[in-house]
Amino acid sequence: MYKKFKENILNKRMAAPGDAIMVALSGGADSVCLLSLMKKLSDEIGLGISAVHVNHMLRGTDSDADEEFCISLCEAMEVPLRTYRRDVSAYALEHRMTLEEAGRTVRYELFNEANVDKVAIAHNMDDNAETFIINLVRGAGAAGLSGISDNVGKYIRPLMIFRKNEILNYCKDEGIAFRTDSSNDDTVYFRNFVRHRLIPMIDEITGRDTVPIINRTAGMIASDEDFINIECEKAFKDCVKTDDSYATINNAIFNMLHEAIASRLLRKVYASVEGTLKDFEKKNTDALMDMIRKGKTGDSIDLSSSTYAIVQFGTTIIRGREETEDYEYILEVPGSIYISERDITINSTFGHAFNGSCEKGFICIESANAIPLTVRNRRDGDRFTPARGNGTKKLKKYFIDHKIDRMERNKVFLLIFSGKIAYIEGMEHAKGFVPSEGCGFVRIGIERGKKDV
Repeated sequence: MYKKFKENILNKRMAAPGDAIMVALSGGADSVCLLSLMKKLSDEIGLGISAVHVNHMLRGTDSDADEEFCISLCEAMEVPLRTYRRDVSAYALEHRMTLEEAGRTVRYELFNEANVDKVAIAHNMDDNAETFIINLVRGAGAAGLSGISDNVGKYIRPLMIFRKNEILNYCKDEGIAFRTDSSNDDTVYFRNFVRHRLIPMIDEITGRDTVPIINRTAGMIASDEDFINIECEKAFKDCVKTDDSYATINNAIFNMLHEAIASRLLRKVYASVEGTLKDFEKKNTDALMDMIRKGKTGDSIDLSSSTYAIVQFGTTIIRGREETEDYEYILEVPGSIYISERDITINSTFGHAFNGSCEKGFICIESANAIPLTVRNRRDGDRFTPARGNGTKKLKKYFIDHKIDRMERNKVFLLIFSGKIAYIEGMEHAKGFVPSEGCGFVRIGIERGKKDV
């Protein structure tokens, strides 16, 4: 077994002489076998081997006994060990996860923080078959059916070429003790049900050992998935632009993509904004793709409680919700106010006879009566009468026509005089408020930050 293990690691370049490799050690047969094999390889080619044990605090004294066993084992093997205790039950409750999800999250947070070249995980061929079946019945796509990767980035899984019985036989032959978690036999957990009842049933019905067959199938799917992901990366560069809080898709380029590429692209774009694909399901992908295909400016959908998508003028923008809250202030003339929602200070002065050539920042007011002004952002149903054109217009329609992003619309301030919109910040006056030669006027100045009057 050691010879096959060594060849697997070296042929796949999972490790090289001098690498610092940390073995995830639970105390079970798989991880104990892995630690033993890695120690032999280290002695032969020169690796820096250490181990890490995470006590999940789920099984009381049994969990503590697992920790003590790992400490004794590593002392006997002369392998440095780091131990951690994490209340996984409390973590799962706080983050609304299953115990399995919470345990995995806690472990990998610690693994990611470790200053090592590689982290060795003790998954085997049987684990991979179980994962394939679990993902299949959950409706996973090709990514889920690709199984467990044996060599990705920092993580290596050198036992993926071995069956569980091979691992147990190795421990027996080497005289290596290990801990047995009694909860692994409880078929109330779906993975245990798949392991102890479903796979044996499939083997019995088909008359075949299906674990290697499932592993081959997962490998073929993984190869196809790898190719599609490469094409997806190319498409992402061609039609997506990203910023800190949003991503913009070029709809024309997107609509030329094959559906297999397009669906993965949308998941990648969402993840680039949200930072995770958790709760982003096929129904979200389908709804988003349908909206992009239609391409109607103004159409929008919620993708999660914190992220939405909107079509705007040949593009689709996916972004987090960071809308400016409603604000409303009274601006005395002359006077000054600080708009905390915008972090700007607005100053106002009154003049009696306009003679300038620049209209922006000036509002025609024939007298100082009925001043002050109201400064606020938009409200549903706002209408105004543009100086250019006839009749009133919905402010929402005005913003759409002028290609103002929805997230920016709440930031723009409006000057309200006698209950009417007189001026839209940096954009347009309402009819009757355009400065003209000799008219009384209010001059508006804007400064960044909070300024003393």
